[in-house]
Amino acid sequence: MSERLEIEEVSVDYGVGRTRLRAVDRVSLTVEPGATVGLVGESGSGKSTIGRAIVGLERVSGGCIRYGGEVIAAPGRRYARRRQLQMVFQNADASLNPRMTVGELIEEAVARAKALRSRERVTETARLLELVAMDPGVRDRFPHQFSGGQLQRIAIARALATEPRIIVLDEVTSALDVSIQATILELLRDLQRRLGVGYLFISHDLAVVRHLSDQIAVMYLARVVERGRTEEIFAEPGHPYTRALIDAVPVVGQPRKPALRGEIADPRHAPSGCRFHPRCPVGPFARSGREICIDVDPQDAVDLSEQRIVSCHFPARGAPAADVPSAGLVGQTSDAHA
Repeated sequence: MSERLEIEEVSVDYGVGRTRLRAVDRVSLTVEPGATVGLVGESGSGKSTIGRAIVGLERVSGGCIRYGGEVIAAPGRRYARRRQLQMVFQNADASLNPRMTVGELIEEAVARAKALRSRERVTETARLLELVAMDPGVRDRFPHQFSGGQLQRIAIARALATEPRIIVLDEVTSALDVSIQATILELLRDLQRRLGVGYLFISHDLAVVRHLSDQIAVMYLARVVERGRTEEIFAEPGHPYTRALIDAVPVVGQPRKPALRGEIADPRHAPSGCRFHPRCPVGPFARSGREICIDVDPQDAVDLSEQRIVSCHFPARGAPAADVPSAGLVGQTSDAHA
């Protein structure tokens, strides 16, 4: 049986009627064990909401989520929890009970996943701590006694307690120092090689996403506007929003590219047609003859290849982006797969 995670035309709403906010609008993604899909976009794009829906923390209002071919989330039905799907949050400190020791936190997760005796749970907890390069001797300490990087390792160990096949990683490095980011990313890659686990890696940092991901999905205002293989997207971004995100990554020795005009729109009052058109540097307010962008929704308008989707009426073709290194990752090369 396939263990892939399939997100099919999923929508997530908050509120009803005039106050309704569509945080996720008809998003489709697939995550395979052993592979990483990076989900990137500005704050408020809906990427974290997707992660929370996958693990049952948000209700799906449209479409469905499947794991192993079985529907686990759909409108009007109870979420079917799967221990093979886990999530690690941005703020590990807030996700760990401060009144419990590290040993108790991990043993609790182990006990829910496996029928083990007390001594066996202690042994399993030690194994999990060693798996994330932590000394098993820290099991009697409390979360407030650890640094941010150590807390994230503990959170990862807790997620691994159920032997997941897919883990949602929600901005897991964004609150960490650059040098600590690098060690956590290398830990995640090592765990993937050893355990064959798949990741949905949610981040606003394109340099980090490039370092870890096999494929990338770019979100803007609740929708995926571009999806494809990581190096293809970085070599030739098809959507102007993707190019703007790549250009926004600072590169030593190169001048900073102009920022996007304006602010992201209120999702309760999304622009007509292409949602990006009011800010688009090559759209109807920048070039004549592109009024279609104002009136016609381009969602999934262009297939550049079998693995490449770009929701744009005028996708860029053959226009390479500036080189974007894995910015700030200590000891790493600019090639994510070197």
